[in-house]
Amino acid sequence: QWYQRRAMGNRGASQRRTSSTSDGRSQPCTFDSIIKQLTNFLQVMYRHALDTEVIRYTVKQLFYIISSYTINNMMLRKDMCSWNKGMQIRYNVSELTEWCRAHKVGSTPELISDITEVLEPLVQISQLLQVSKKTAEDASSICSMCSRLNSAQITKILTLYTPVNEYEERVTISFVRQVEDMLTSKRSDNRIAVPGGASSQMLMTSDYVFPINFPFLPSKVGLETIQITESLNLTYLKRL
Repeated sequence: QWYQRRAMGNRGASQRRTSSTSDGRSQPCTFDSIIKQLTNFLQVMYRHALDTEVIRYTVKQLFYIISSYTINNMMLRKDMCSWNKGMQIRYNVSELTEWCRAHKVGSTPELISDITEVLEPLVQISQLLQVSKKTAEDASSICSMCSRLNSAQITKILTLYTPVNEYEERVTISFVRQVEDMLTSKRSDNRIAVPGGASSQMLMTSDYVFPINFPFLPSKVGLETIQITESLNLTYLKRL
């Protein structure tokens, strides 16, 4: 998985998911391979001269898929809910944002922010895994910080949180209940706005598709000046 790359860019653990190549051989699915695949997608779109609006939409949709699948995995796997995993995820999100800037997917900071906004739940989960989880002040800070996560997701991450060593304390049940009570009081209906409308359930809707508007962009080429060669055998085309 993309989140298994180590925080400083080193290779992760040997236990990884694999993907199949065109010749049937399996290879590790790493963050680097996902970045490479994203770059390949982008180059294909540039070669076909797609509108910038379509390119931004496609990248945003791909980022949402990455975010939703990662979050859903974390909700089901306690080995992904630890301090060091939070650091790795935050680093990888930063790398995706930098990839957008380096490849000029958005021409302005606002457009890049619109694309990477779908990764914000991952950022908040990484912060949740790294902050202190002991006092009432910590609970209040968590409720304010995790504005893109619903109550079910926050409490699940806290419940699954796994200490990285024997010196780190587990999150107590009383603290989880304290956070839950605060969320109930601060969020009247315990719902937040998230893509796909799944605002009160733990798992994200991975097949959600963002709406898109195709702006009218007139061609810079004068169509009346185009000459069609006879070798193409397009005799059915008539010039108006």
